[in-house]
Amino acid sequence: MEREGTLEKKKDGVLRHMFNHLWKTIVAGVLVVVPFYATYHIIRFLFLYIDGLSQPVVKSIVGHRVGGVGFVLTFLLLYVLGVFAANVFGRSLLKWFEGLLLRAPLVKNVYATIKETVGILSFPGKQKFKRVILVEYPRKGIYAIGFVTGSTLSPEGKKLLSVMVSNPPNPATGNIVYVPEEDAMETNLTIEEAVKIVVSGGILTPKEITKPSAAGGRV
Repeated sequence: MEREGTLEKKKDGVLRHMFNHLWKTIVAGVLVVVPFYATYHIIRFLFLYIDGLSQPVVKSIVGHRVGGVGFVLTFLLLYVLGVFAANVFGRSLLKWFEGLLLRAPLVKNVYATIKETVGILSFPGKQKFKRVILVEYPRKGIYAIGFVTGSTLSPEGKKLLSVMVSNPPNPATGNIVYVPEEDAMETNLTIEEAVKIVVSGGILTPKEITKPSAAGGRV
């Protein structure tokens, strides 16, 4: 009887582990897909909507449909929105609308994750992350991915790297730690690769993380 009970417990433990693994993996997959899925469907919606509105007008002028009109108008609309977002009034209006989204339950989490992730991946020249390292955090023997954001000096004059240790799935949230430069483990990971690891909850971790072949541009 004891043996049967032990086997049942092991079986339940295996099933529970499998369920947890499947659930975490599916959630991580969704978080990876969301930014790309959202971007694709927003652009597609704009194209189809604008093309549907413009084609009757174009047809009434030239007598037939003209391919590419929707694409051109979508491109122009996005350009105008970009100019609008760079304008003082536009920034204020967008900030107000963003505030509404960030107060909405559930929507605020999805929106914040998409915005931060897309921002980091889309503007490598402007991002605050300099390079990717491994740091022993939260204790020795456990390694965490760290994004170097700058450097400073300790009271003793030792160089410290300011490092962002991100919380999945949003790479722009987490803890700031100051790590002695000699304790930072350099990696061959790019900013984009490290961001994908964080967003996916570690699912997209490469088989091997190595040291960079050549050091350069150290902060």
